[in-house]
Order: sequence, then structure tokens, then C-alpha cells
Amino acid sequence: MSDKFGKQGMIYLRSVTLKGDDTAILNNYLDLLEETEKKIKMAEKQIRSVCREDKICALLSSVPGIGNILAVTIRYEIDDIERSCQRVSFVHMPGLFLRPIRAVTGHIKGRLQSREQMVTLGDG
Repeated sequence: MSDKFGKQGMIYLRSVTLKGDDTAILNNYLDLLEETEKKIKMAEKQIRSVCREDKICALLSSVPGIGNILAVTIRYEIDDIERSCQRVSFVHMPGLFLRPIRAVTGHIKGRLQSREQMVTLGDG
């Protein structure tokens, strides 16, 4: 049994007999856990739906490492990018900083890093 709260683990935990009221208490906690997992799945389904319908969320989720939940979080944390006067202030809103990298083509590219990363690298 690799996961105590997975399918097999829940079957095992439901079969356990404890002293006194402990079996009933355990089953109540297992019911609560199952109900919580159902609500999480419903919320994730809603988030996936929002992410598919929203162009900005879809764009954000195309970035490696940004899934649906993080894309929706970023999208609604930033709200409307147009209220940001400069590109730089958009980048700084979530506490990130653009570390410029000059590409072979002469274009300046950048990599987003947190403030802690910038200080560690000696740029802050």
C-alpha cells in the first residue's frame, strides 16, 4: 500500500476496528476526507473550464511550469495588464525581476527570477 489515503488505503482504513467510539470517529474523518476530495475535484474542473475559456489564462498556461491553477491565479492577481504603464512594472507586480540576456541575434531576451534569486546571483 503506497498511499494510505488512496483507494486501497481507504478500503483498509474503513476495515479497521478500533476500541470504543474510535472506529466511528475514524470513519467520520474518512468521510470528511472523501467529501473534501470531491470538492477539490469540482474546483479543479471549474478552474480548467475558466482556463480554457479565457485567452490570457490559456496563454499563461502555455508557459512551461504554469498549470491551470497557477495561470488562473496569475491572471486574476494581475487583473488587467493595461493598467500597468510600463512593461517593467508588470514584471515586478508578482515580485519578479527580469534578468536580461543578450541573444546571439543581438536581441535582448530575459529570464524572470525572484528577488531572492537576483540577490543570490549578486545582481540585487
